[in-house]
Amino acid sequence: MAELYYLRAAPPYPFGSVPRDFPRSFLLYAGVDPLNLGAHEGKGYFIAMTPFDAALTLDIPAPPFPFGSSPRRTPRTFTTQGKAVTIYPAATGNVARSSEPGDTPASTWVGGYLSGRFNYEIAIFAGADPTQGGSATVGILELEDPAGDLDDLRTLGWDSAPLELRRGDPEALLSTFTTVAKLTTAGLRYNTRKKEILLRDLAHKLTRAELHGLRYGGTGSADGDAALASRIKPYCVGSVFNIPPLLINATGLIYQVSCSSVLGIDAVRDGGTALTFAADYATYALLAAATVSAGQYATCLALGLFKIGATPVYIITADVRGDNDTLNGIAYPHTRAHIARRIATGRGSIKLYDPIDIDGTAFEYLEQRQTATLGYFWDGEITKAEALAEVMAGCLGWWTMRLDGTLAIGQLEDPAGVAPLFSLSYPTDSGSAESRVDEPAMTDYQSPRRSTLMGWARNYTVMSRNQIAGAVAAATAAIYQQATRYTTSEDLWIAGGYPSAPIVMVNGGFDSESAAQMEGDRQRRLLRDRRELFAIPAVIDPFADVAGRVINIANSNRLGLGTSRNLFCVGIAVNANSKPILKLWG
Repeated sequence: MAELYYLRAAPPYPFGSVPRDFPRSFLLYAGVDPLNLGAHEGKGYFIAMTPFDAALTLDIPAPPFPFGSSPRRTPRTFTTQGKAVTIYPAATGNVARSSEPGDTPASTWVGGYLSGRFNYEIAIFAGADPTQGGSATVGILELEDPAGDLDDLRTLGWDSAPLELRRGDPEALLSTFTTVAKLTTAGLRYNTRKKEILLRDLAHKLTRAELHGLRYGGTGSADGDAALASRIKPYCVGSVFNIPPLLINATGLIYQVSCSSVLGIDAVRDGGTALTFAADYATYALLAAATVSAGQYATCLALGLFKIGATPVYIITADVRGDNDTLNGIAYPHTRAHIARRIATGRGSIKLYDPIDIDGTAFEYLEQRQTATLGYFWDGEITKAEALAEVMAGCLGWWTMRLDGTLAIGQLEDPAGVAPLFSLSYPTDSGSAESRVDEPAMTDYQSPRRSTLMGWARNYTVMSRNQIAGAVAAATAAIYQQATRYTTSEDLWIAGGYPSAPIVMVNGGFDSESAAQMEGDRQRRLLRDRRELFAIPAVIDPFADVAGRVINIANSNRLGLGTSRNLFCVGIAVNANSKPILKLWG
């Protein structure tokens, strides 16, 4: 059944106006049914923002360290300058009002300064090449202010201030409006006629967030020797091969492989020669006091530590399974979805909250399709966004912050085999079907991929021959001298038609050769055909959650789209003076 759309207010000319108490809704047309793509029409918007206001004061219940606490009978508050405050500066003209005393916000003037012309873009990846990273949501909210009523906004702090765009029936209470976008601000531009609030999506905080933020203090023991002060601690997750552990106690020959607990330190080698496992100890103190014989190693799995019994001759390396902390109900994350979840929500002063900031459906979908064991090791400065990009790259994966503020992940699949979220239909020769789409344009293409070399068992310590013990077999020594091992998935027929078809090397992160081969074969099947990117303007909800979804295009018989074609939505561009433009890959 088609959705009915109404004009709210007086009927259009030439009919004139009606008495105030008469119904003021007039049918415009019956629109397309799937996903209520026109349900935004006739609605109103207002914004709620929480910028920093340096002119306000904040009372804090007790004095902070190092001042200590105050006597019980004295006031235990102190005042600091500035605090964040939620304001409601603008709405579209059909919503402008002084809100009701029982509304939320209550008894607040919300002026009609919001133009309603939205401008933003989301891109999961750039162009038709899925190996190229996308871009975060960026955009502008324009406030029309020729009289200068909003000039005081200049004095507020607009660096990463939370912003919600809310939408609803113009005649309903503001408290009934639903949030269609959760964003942060990137600044404020202004002149004598308007204010422009610069926007970015919540992915921005992951680009600024340290992976875990844990550093050595250099005070000795588990805090590391003095030379390590302020150095970032290593971190491994999943199953990793031949990593370079960090020597944190040179006198005691104690090394750390991860700032977390680990499930196992399965091998420790000196120049490729394996040491013998002795015992595991529950604490640093017990490990430090333990007597370990030459040629052996002891562990403290709870702290990601091990101790060797004699000064090494060559380079010490280790095979590890970590992290084994139980966070948000998950222990030892080792699949792609679980590792991505641990990166985003596990540690650090800036992190997402599980499950409210996670698109659980998207994570579970990927978990069912990527079940293999992976492993990653980081011992330098890296952000959560960079770590997520590295993990997702192994499966033609993507990650994005949806407009509702949740993190979504996924992998690129052949859209022909995926059920579409909805269908947009061009009019047929008989004039039937919904005609709310403009003509498509092919904007980019990707030549078929000739071969995929999928990496597995990445070697995190590439060694030269003189760093490897002479007793190590030549075939094993060769493994220690190369960065990774690869499987090959090749289509020999591609080169004939496409001489420049690429051979792509992928850091898959896989623990096993068989899992790497399976993913390489999947990518070969997906990318053996020429793939194209289409731009299709359509009258749809500008805040529809379409990125990362499959959309069907019907009755577009030109440009190779045919009577029905499923395409993967890699992004959407919403421009102030035009229809939303869908970016569709297939």
